[in-house]
Amino acid sequence: MYLQKLEIQGFKSFAHKTTLEFNRELTAIVGPNGSGKSNIADSIRWVLGEQSIKLLRGKRAEDVIFAGSDLKSRLGMAEVSLHLNNEDGQAPIDFSEIVVTRRVFRDGQSEYLLNGAGVRLQDIQLLLAQANFGQKTYSVIGQGMVDSILVSSPAERKEFFEEATGVKQYQIKREQSIAKLLATFENLDQASVVMAEIEPRLRSLTRQVKRLERREELEREVSELQKLYYRFRWHELESRRLQVAERVSGLNKSLAKQNQSAQELQNKLVELEQKGATPDSWQQLETRQSNLRNRIAELVRQQALEQAKAQVGHIAKGQGEIAILRQQQSEISEELKNVADKLTAVGREIISQQEALTEAAANQAKIATSFSRFQLGGYPWLEQELESVVAEQAELKQSLVSATSLSQIKELVGKFTQLEEKLKILLKRLKQSGQMSLTDLDRLMKEREVSVGQVAEIKANHKSLEREQLSLKERQEQLTRSLERVKNELGDKAEVTDKTKTNVTEDLVRAEAELKEVTNSIAAYQSESQGRQAQVFKWQRELNTAREEERRLEQDTHEAALELTRLETKLEDLDREMAQEVSPELVRVIKEAGEVKSLVEGETALELQRLKHQLELTGGIEPEVVSEYQQTKTRYDFLAEQMDDLQTATASLESIIRDLDATIEKKFLVSFKEINEKFTQYFKVLFDGGKAQLVLQRADTHKEEVELLPEDEEATLADKSAPSAKEKFLATEKIKASFFSGVEISATPPGKKLSTINALSGGERALTSIALICSIISNNPSPFVVLDEVDAALDEANSERYAAILDSLMDKTQFITVTHNRATMRRASILYGVTIGEDGVSKLLSVKFAEADELAIKNSKSKGKE
Repeated sequence: MYLQKLEIQGFKSFAHKTTLEFNRELTAIVGPNGSGKSNIADSIRWVLGEQSIKLLRGKRAEDVIFAGSDLKSRLGMAEVSLHLNNEDGQAPIDFSEIVVTRRVFRDGQSEYLLNGAGVRLQDIQLLLAQANFGQKTYSVIGQGMVDSILVSSPAERKEFFEEATGVKQYQIKREQSIAKLLATFENLDQASVVMAEIEPRLRSLTRQVKRLERREELEREVSELQKLYYRFRWHELESRRLQVAERVSGLNKSLAKQNQSAQELQNKLVELEQKGATPDSWQQLETRQSNLRNRIAELVRQQALEQAKAQVGHIAKGQGEIAILRQQQSEISEELKNVADKLTAVGREIISQQEALTEAAANQAKIATSFSRFQLGGYPWLEQELESVVAEQAELKQSLVSATSLSQIKELVGKFTQLEEKLKILLKRLKQSGQMSLTDLDRLMKEREVSVGQVAEIKANHKSLEREQLSLKERQEQLTRSLERVKNELGDKAEVTDKTKTNVTEDLVRAEAELKEVTNSIAAYQSESQGRQAQVFKWQRELNTAREEERRLEQDTHEAALELTRLETKLEDLDREMAQEVSPELVRVIKEAGEVKSLVEGETALELQRLKHQLELTGGIEPEVVSEYQQTKTRYDFLAEQMDDLQTATASLESIIRDLDATIEKKFLVSFKEINEKFTQYFKVLFDGGKAQLVLQRADTHKEEVELLPEDEEATLADKSAPSAKEKFLATEKIKASFFSGVEISATPPGKKLSTINALSGGERALTSIALICSIISNNPSPFVVLDEVDAALDEANSERYAAILDSLMDKTQFITVTHNRATMRRASILYGVTIGEDGVSKLLSVKFAEADELAIKNSKSKGKE
């Protein structure tokens, strides 16, 4: 793995996006002071996750963002991306190229990305540690860091050597495991506290639930015993009730049968007594015979009366119809009078003839009215005469309507006069017969005279006369139809009268037949009465016997019914008792179950009473107790299960930590030994002799263990309860942390006595630091190492030695150095120059020496040809 590209944008003085490309050889970054070349080393340190702003030479997190200048505004974001070639698979990730990106904004928000995906800082640190990157030590060695390694305390050097020995990835895992373990301890403590709070309540609820379970058990026993007890009692009573009910039913059937037999005998006796009539029956038949005779006489009288009523009724009806027709004739006369007024201009002759015509029409109406009074069967000769007059009148009426000349009208009026004379004769005969009064005849004559005067009012215009004649013709036809209707109605009334007469005749025939039947019955009764008397005496004796048996059955039925009522009452009482003692469902089961074969009722009742007494002593339990118990028990069991899981997790994490501790200790000691050997070797190379070594300091574990206890509590140690698992673990961790207290560095340049590091000169300290760094890189190389002006204090000779060592380590790691040293620059394959403009923005120039050499050779060859 090696660094193949670095992209910087907005970081410190690199406002614009700047890209640096690297190969596996040495890359040197040069430039004047203040140009921003060290900002490249800071950007690498920052993208690798450095959190110390002080090491980044700032005061606040936003100081890494380009702050702006007089010529360029400040930026709102800084971003650095590190492109690592992972084709060798040194990092445990399935990518041949790893891009680590870090961004920061002025509002304080920041983010980390791995190949474009957001991740946590912890994830990046673990991945880099697994790839052997040192987070804070030798991957990026900045200005002053070299000397600080030497002057720092042994405890501070310990952290440096933990990374240098390659155990950092295990320490990260260990720290993660410890964090999980401490969180697990916290969860255990919380669960223990909650369980301690729940447990007393759970014990109380458990006791109550046990009481409730005992109560439920007693209730089940009581229920089962009640079921058996009530089942026995109910079915016993029900069985007896059914038996008695069956007996009552049988007695009722026998009683009904006996009652039916007695009733049949009674009916026979009644029927026989009715047939064998007593002297009262003779009287009834005689009375019936007399009534029938009276009925016949009444019907004869009714028949004669109906005939008389029919005659009188028809005449009265005819008179009513005549009155109606007179009214209609009066209306017609009024209209004719109006027409006569219009005919004045036609001439006296027409008026005279029309008056005669009107008079004839009035006579026709009177004749028709008079004719309707003679439709009775008592005067056939008058009827014939009237019919003849009516027929002639109808013919004249038709002729009058169709007349078109005065001569025809005169002729028709003459015929009407003749009919009037004939009608007078008929009316006179009718008067002689007593059927019509003289007063009525006089009234008819007067009405005719009045009608003659009304015709004078006909219109004078001849055409109007024709129209009025047509209207009068229509009215005349209506009047004719009315006369026909009256005639038909009179005929219908006559038919009804005839039917009534027929009905009376039929009733008379039936009454005579019934009289004959009664007479025959009286004769038959006399012949049958003697044989019935003996049968009556026989059936009377049988009826007395049946009544006696009926009374006996009634007594038995009454006693059985009383017994049935008593049993039903007991069953009802038992039902009420069961309704109070057991549930409706159990009552249903008791009644549906079969009969209990054997049971000692008294002993069962005592046992049931004893169980009920125990149930009362148990007392009542709130229904909410069970729900609360279940909830509390569920929560307690859940916490207990969680406790088990947490304890299992604790044991697992402690085992992991122990394994990591063993791995860390083993790898640390092995690597520390190798680093110590390399340190001695490189020290001799740089100093051309002398000696140097690393000494691992070990703490007094007994002393540390005593210091775990507070001073004022040491005397009362025996009085204290056993420490918790967390306390034990923390105590153990404190001991482990102090097991290696630090690292001492011993360095003696050639020709000098053994002295402390602080006694070395600046150059000697620089060479010693370089020897230490090179020994670490040689033993546990990082994929790349950034050296920021590490060689600044070296003279030319030592610079050459330093450069030679870097050459020897090129096959183990990639070096990127920020330097002013010419010896170092000469050995670089890529040289980046950094400058800064007036706008305060750093700019980059690059030279690849291989390409420069080729270019120089080409230039020299071209000059030689010239």
